[in-house]
Amino acid sequence: MTTFLHDFRYALRGFRKSPGFAAVAVATLALGIGANAAIFALVDRVLLRLLPVRDPKELVLLRSPGPSQGHTWSDGDGAASFSHPMYRELSARNTVFTGLVAEFPFDASIAARGETERASGELVSGNYFGVLGVTPALGRVLTAEDDRAPGAHPLALAAGLLFGVSPALRAARLDPARTLRGQGRGSDSAAHEVLRFRRWLVTGQVALTLVLLVAAGLFARTLRNLGRVELGLKPDRVLGFTIAPNLNGYSAGRASVLARGLTETLAALPGVRSVTAAELSTLTNTTNGANVTVEGADPATPDIRVQRNWVGPDYFATLGIPLAAGREIAWSDDGGAPKVAVINEAMARRLQTGKNALGARLAFGSGPETRPDIEIVGIVRNSKSAEVMEKEGPFVYLPYFQDPKLGRLTFYLRASGDPALLVSSIRGEARRLDSQLPIYDVKSLEVQIAESLVPQRLISLLSAAFGGLAALLAALGIYGVLAFSVAQRRQEIGVRIALGAEPSTVRGLIFSEVARFLLVGAAIGLPAAYALGRAVESILFGVRASDLPVFAAGAALMAAVSLAAAWPSARRAARTDPMDALRSE
Repeated sequence: MTTFLHDFRYALRGFRKSPGFAAVAVATLALGIGANAAIFALVDRVLLRLLPVRDPKELVLLRSPGPSQGHTWSDGDGAASFSHPMYRELSARNTVFTGLVAEFPFDASIAARGETERASGELVSGNYFGVLGVTPALGRVLTAEDDRAPGAHPLALAAGLLFGVSPALRAARLDPARTLRGQGRGSDSAAHEVLRFRRWLVTGQVALTLVLLVAAGLFARTLRNLGRVELGLKPDRVLGFTIAPNLNGYSAGRASVLARGLTETLAALPGVRSVTAAELSTLTNTTNGANVTVEGADPATPDIRVQRNWVGPDYFATLGIPLAAGREIAWSDDGGAPKVAVINEAMARRLQTGKNALGARLAFGSGPETRPDIEIVGIVRNSKSAEVMEKEGPFVYLPYFQDPKLGRLTFYLRASGDPALLVSSIRGEARRLDSQLPIYDVKSLEVQIAESLVPQRLISLLSAAFGGLAALLAALGIYGVLAFSVAQRRQEIGVRIALGAEPSTVRGLIFSEVARFLLVGAAIGLPAAYALGRAVESILFGVRASDLPVFAAGAALMAAVSLAAAWPSARRAARTDPMDALRSE
C-alpha cells in the first residue's frame, strides 16, 4: 500500500509538471476505453451472445447444396429449405448427430377475449424442444409422440437444424501483443528513437483516419442520394395497412369480396381521396418474379424476367404513379373476365414496341404448352417497388381479384389531410366488416420509406462516428508528438530565435512536421480508402468508390484537424525565450 501511495503521489507531481501531456493521455485513454466498450457491447449483443438453449455452441444449420429448383424457402442466411419427406429420411438415417429437428415459419391470427391479433409462429418437429433443451413455463411442450398424430405434419417444406455434432470451432487465440516500453529521460539518441517511433504511430493514425473519413463520406453521400432519388410515386399523405384474410380461413373468392367491400367503405370516409390495395406492399423489400412469354416473340429470344404484383383499382392514382397509356385495373377485371395486365415503361421497351404494347398478350412461364392469354391494357411510368436502391426493370401489374391464391393484402389510402387522423376510423370499419380480422403494419408511406433506409442510415451514422473518433484520436496523437518534439528541440529553437528567426519561421518548423505526417499518411491512407470503397461499392448508391469530392473533403478535413492540433505547439515554440532555452539542459 505504501508503494502504491508513493507511485500515486509521483504521478500527480508528473501531471502537475506536464499538464498538457496529462490531458492528452487521459483523453486518449478515455476515448479508447469508451470506444472499445461501445464496440464490444454492440458485438456482444449481435454476434457473441449465445442462444438461450442447451449447449448453443453445438447448434448448426443444415444447408442444401446444388441449384435451387421450384419453390424454395430461406431463413435469411442463404440456406435452402428441405421437403418434409427429406427431413424424415435424414432423421431416420442419422447415426452421427445427437438430434435433428425441423422448423418452418408461418403467420397466424390469434383470437382471445373477442380480440384478434396477428402473430408469427413456427411449425416444428415433435423433438424440437427436447433436443434444444427448452422446458415449458406452463403445461408441456411438443414431443416425438405428437409427430405420430394424424395430420401432425402439414409441412410442405422444412428447414433443418443439426444439434450435437461437436462444439463449434473455438475462436482463434491471438498471440499476446507486444507492449511498448516507456523511455526515460536518457541520452539524446534514446529520445530521438522514442520520437521517431511516435511519429510513425501518428502517421499510421493519419492514414487510418483518412480511410474512415472517406468511408464516412461515401456512406453519407449514399444516404443523401437515397433521400433525393426519384421514386416514381408520391408518398405524401398516403397511409397503408395490411390484412391477411387467408389466416382467418377466407378463400380467394371471399377475400376478394371482402377487399372490395372494405375499399368502398373506406373510400366513403371523410378526408379520403382514393383507396386501393395490393398483394405486395410497396418499398418493403418484398418481390415476386417470374419469366414471361410474349405472344409472337421469336422462340430463340431469351425469356424476359419480370417482377410482378397484384393490385386493385385506383392503385396508380392512389400512389401517384403516372399512367402513360391505356387504362388502370378496373373492378370489371374480376375472376370471370378476360385476364389483363398493366406494364411499366421498362417492360414496354423490352417488348420493343413502346406504346404499341397495348393489346399485346403475355403469359408467365415458358415452353411449347405456354399460351399467352393476358392482355396488356395499360402502361405506367417506372417506379420503385421493392426498395429505393433497386434498378429500373420490367414490371407487370395484375388484378388481385384474378389471383386464385389471393391471401394477404396491403391497403393504401390517399388523404386530403393528415392520414394519421384516419387510423381509428379505419380500424372501426374493418372491425365492422369482420370483427375477427386484425389489421397490422399501419403506417404512412413516408414512414415506410424512412424505415426502409434504416440500414443505410445506421451505416452512415456508425462510419461518421468512427471517422470522428479517429480524427479526434489523431489530433491528440499529433498534439502529443509535437509537444514532445518541441520540448526536445527547445535549445535548437532558442538558438534559431537568438540568431534572428521570426516567430512565423519557427511556427513553420512545427507545421512542416505536420505536413510530413499528412503526406505520408495520405500516400498510405488514400489508396487504402479506395480499396475499401471498391469493396463496399455494391451498397453505395449514386456515388463511386473513386469519388473525387469525397476524397478531397476527407483529405481537407484531416488537414484541418492536424493543423488545429499543431497550433498550440507551434505557438509555444514561437514564444520560446532564447536565454531560458540555452540555460536549460
